[in-house]
Order: sequence, then structure tokens, then C-alpha cells
Amino acid sequence: MTISLINSPAFQNPSAPLDAVDLTGVSSVCPANERARWKVLVDLLDSAILAQADEIHLEPDNDCLRLRLRTVFGLSEVRIENAASHLDCMALLQSYLWGDSRQTKARRAWFGFTLQTGPRLIQLDAVPTSRGDTYLITVQHDLKAPPPRLDELPLSRKQQSQIRELLKQESGLLLVACSHPQARAQTVRAMAQEMVAPDRKIICAETPGHPPMPRVIQLAIDTVEAPDDLQNWPALCELGCDAIVACNMHSDDMTQRLARQASSSTLIVQGVRAESAAAAVDHLLAAGVRSEAIARSLSAVLVQRRLQCLCPYCRYPHSPDDQGTAWLSEHSPIIAGNINVWLQHRMRSSFSAADGCERCNHTGLGKTLDLCSIVTLDDEVRDGFYNNGIRQSLQRLRDERGMSRDLLRLAQEGIITLAEAARILPVTQT
Repeated sequence: MTISLINSPAFQNPSAPLDAVDLTGVSSVCPANERARWKVLVDLLDSAILAQADEIHLEPDNDCLRLRLRTVFGLSEVRIENAASHLDCMALLQSYLWGDSRQTKARRAWFGFTLQTGPRLIQLDAVPTSRGDTYLITVQHDLKAPPPRLDELPLSRKQQSQIRELLKQESGLLLVACSHPQARAQTVRAMAQEMVAPDRKIICAETPGHPPMPRVIQLAIDTVEAPDDLQNWPALCELGCDAIVACNMHSDDMTQRLARQASSSTLIVQGVRAESAAAAVDHLLAAGVRSEAIARSLSAVLVQRRLQCLCPYCRYPHSPDDQGTAWLSEHSPIIAGNINVWLQHRMRSSFSAADGCERCNHTGLGKTLDLCSIVTLDDEVRDGFYNNGIRQSLQRLRDERGMSRDLLRLAQEGIITLAEAARILPVTQT
């Protein structure tokens, strides 16, 4: 399987392949003297999947190799005292990707590899340092599964209907705010597929190694745009398109161009690395988009957050601690004259915690869950953007509590902890 890619100028290597290298079956058909080294990579990737990590960092130190797994929820580290097997594994992988592991420049490549969950696209970054090469392995999408459709996203029926109405507009700006790159890309791709129609031309700025979508013109743009990208992407946007979809924000100039098009003739779906509607709008302002253009074009912000669920096999009833009580008092306060209803509501709640068991590898953690909220701009927020009240408008967006009801329900049902709910919506400091 080959996937068309564009290499970033920041990771220059003339011998780097323009196509992802197919290594999906290498661990089973390789020479006998390579099997042990491929098994190190298999175990490394499978351990990352088990830990729900998307990034694996291998960093050389004076007397060890630091293995770090990054998830949406944090970064964990393990010291590998005897790093010979891991370094041999990385040297073998690089020989397949670049022909030689001895390089003096930063480099990037993509390859297909089979994990327990199936064949996945993997990105490898290697950067020389004074202590040796440091590596970043990023696990990306499934190579066999097609991009999910809107019906497959973690959206309620009401939210799906609301998004479909927004996507029917002839112009306007719809932001997808999510700090997780793969989750954000899935949502943006689902929206692109929802707009496909014989009388609509759709173009999409994608990540390298993207899955192809039918009837959508896709252009791969790396994290650091190549000079050709800076010319091709604006030119493509000018080819009479009805909708423009971008998984990531790119240059400030392009962000400003898209905002202008959204206010006049084109529907824009823009992914933003942010965790709230206010932070997403702040990104536009920082890129130089005028507040008046935001007020005129921005239709809504879809905020997508990833939650850490409890293990369903070892969770147990748990009374709220001081932090949980403070969160409940803010998001489920006593309503005047309704104390009996409030007490009954509290008695039916079943807050939970988990100590860990064999099924969850003694972590107490279960699967991850995506939670979405759609934030629209009311008249007061728009007026603030028009009339130099930017700070007040952003504050109103920060006060948006669209997720609080869903977080409270999930905590009451024992699916997440109150601490996880407080991580998503921290208690307001008074």
C-alpha cells in the first residue's frame, strides 16, 4: 500500500521516500536475524496503544534511554538502562526508510505497520542531538478503515442535525476546536464527506498520509509548510470552490484569506488546536483576523474534548472529595425552594473511583470517550466583536458551559470521575 506524501523542508533528506513505506508484513517475512529487532518495535507500539498513547518519544541520555509515552492526559516516562536492543531496532527501521541510519540532518518518514488493532500509518521523526538521535513515533489512522462519517462521530442526534444545518450554508466559518490532532482530523473529514454533492466543489487541506475521500480534492500539507504548499494551497482555494476544509491552521496569511472568503462566498470548516471556543477564536485573532470579520463570518465552534473513563470491572462507589464537592456546587447547585428535588437527585447519583485490576493493567482506567459541544455566537458576543469589546466577548465565550450537563451525567453514572470532569471544566476561581 502506498500513500502520496509531501516531505517537510524542516526535515530535509534527499533520499527520503515520497511514498509511505509498506512495512505491514515485515515482522513476519523478514530474515531470521531481524525478527528480534522488529519484535522490539511491535512491543513498543502495542504498549503505546495499550496506554492509549499517540506519541512515543525515545530520547538518549548519558546513561540510559528515556522512553516517554504522551497521551491526551499527560506524559509518562520509563528509563531503559540497557538501550542496545531499542537502538538496534531504530537503526534497522531507518535502513528500511532511508537506506542508511547514519544521517546528520533531521528527517521524517511515514510507514505502514501492523499492530494488534490492525495496520496503522506511523510517522517517524529523527533529529540528531549532542547525545545521539532522538526519535518521535506518532501513531496515526487505521490504513484499512475508511474515514468515519458524521453519524459515527460522538454526537447526539440534536448535534448532528445542528451541524448538518450549518454545513448547508453557502458561506460562513465553522471552527472545530480540539487539542488531539487525530480526533480533530476525523471530525473535519466527516464534515467534508457530509457536504459532498454533485453541485458542490470541495477542497481539503490534509495531513500527509491522509485517507482519500471520494469527490473531495485533497492537498497534503505538512506541519511546516513547504514553499510549494504556500503557493498551491491559496491557488487551489481560488478555483471556484464552494467549501474549503482544513484540518489545521496554517500560515497567518492563509487564515486571513479564509476568513475573508467565509464572510462573502465560501463555507469554511477550519480545525484549530484549542480546548474551548474562546481559545479557538483567540487563535484567529492572534493570526491577524479582524474581530469584525469574526463577528460577520463565524457561525459556530464545535468543541471536542477527550475524556478518560474508569475501568468498568474494578470501579466502586466513591463519595465526592472536597474538589468534587466544589465542582458539584458550581455545576449542580441547590435551586432555591427545590431542596427535596436536589436531595433526590444527589441520592440517585453514583459517583465512582477505581483502584485497578488485571483487565485494566492495574491502572483503573478504561477506554477514552470524546465529548462534543456546539457553541454559537449570540448577539451580545457579536456586538462586542464589532464594537471593540473583544475582551468581554471572549469572556462570555469562556463562561460557556455547554459541556457541564453531559459531564455531570457521566460522573453521576460512574463512567468518569469528578476529578476528570473538573479537568475539562475547572472550578471557577473566586
